This record gives sequence, C-alpha cells and structure tokens, in this order.
Amino acid sequence: MEQLTTVPQDGTAEQGLIGSALQGKYTDIAASGVSEEHFFQLRYRALWKAICDLDRRGSPIDSKTVAHAAQSADNTSVQDVYECYEASPSAHNWSYFASILEEKRKARAVQEIAGKLADLASSGIEISRMVSEAESMIFALTERVATTRDETRRESFQRIVEALEDAHSGKQVGVPTGIRSLDKILGGLRGGQLITL
Repeated sequence: MEQLTTVPQDGTAEQGLIGSALQGKYTDIAASGVSEEHFFQLRYRALWKAICDLDRRGSPIDSKTVAHAAQSADNTSVQDVYECYEASPSAHNWSYFASILEEKRKARAVQEIAGKLADLASSGIEISRMVSEAESMIFALTERVATTRDETRRESFQRIVEALEDAHSGKQVGVPTGIRSLDKILGGLRGGQLITL
C-alpha cells in the first residue's frame, strides 16, 4: 500500500507575502533572502517571478504593474494579484509571512532528502557506498536549511548604508568616541565592529 505524503506549504502565507510586496515591501522581502523556492503553489511562484522581473527592469512594484504582468504570465491571473493584495492586512506583516514560508521551504527540503534516502536504502547498492551517499545528501541538506545564515549580503550591506546615513545626518547610533568629526562619519562605535585608527 502506497502512503500519501502531504507537502509542507501555506497558501495563505504565500498570498500574504506577495500582498506585502505589492504594498511596498518588496525590497525588504527580497533583501531577507526570499526566492521562488519559498513559494510552493504555481500561481504564487509565477507572481513572485513576475515581481522579480519587474524589479530587474526598474519598474515599480504595485498591484497595477503586477496585474498587467500577470495577464501575460502562465499559471496566474489578475484576480490572483488582487486576492494577494487583500490577503495582507498590512505591508509590515511581511516578516511574519516570510518566516512561515521559510519554515515550509526547509520542511520541503527535508522531505525531499528523506524520499531520496528511502529510495537509496531500497536500491540494493553496497552499504558503504549507501552511507557515503547518505552523508553527502545530509551535508547538502544542512547547507540548504542552515539557520545560521539569517542575513544575506544584500541585507547586511543595506544595514551598513542605513547606519552610515544616520551617522552622516547626525543621528548617534553607537557609543560616541569623543571625536566629533569621527562620530559624524561612523555614528559612534557599535558592537561587533573592528575600527582601526
């Protein structure tokens, strides 16, 4: 008897995240590392791809431009765009939706490797080779779902730029050095920094 497996997904969170992007949070969402891989349902994956394509072309990301793009995209419609927009009560909810989709993405990755390991176990190959291949799969899985790499380079760079802009505008963001001209450039000293003068 074959066992049916439920694929980890959350269509409501997929809708909500796209809705937040349509409401002006696309840059923050993209900077957090969200990609097509976070979307399981084809229509939301297609909408995310359309949004990313608009961004690459320098077009604004809003419900009108995405609805226009949805008309020519496969697996999606204008109705999907407006349903996504309505699914996000506030653009600021994007991190909530993104965290749900990140967990579902990781669970799908684990499920995929578990299936491959089950196939490997029943393949009849030599046990030492099976163990070696299983170790490789587990290592690749660990890299794919690692939680230690929460910030992408783009997000880190964005934080640095924001901190330097705050410092330049006179906002103190760290411990003052006592040297006004240096504090205006750096905004003070912050934890985790190494500054050599």
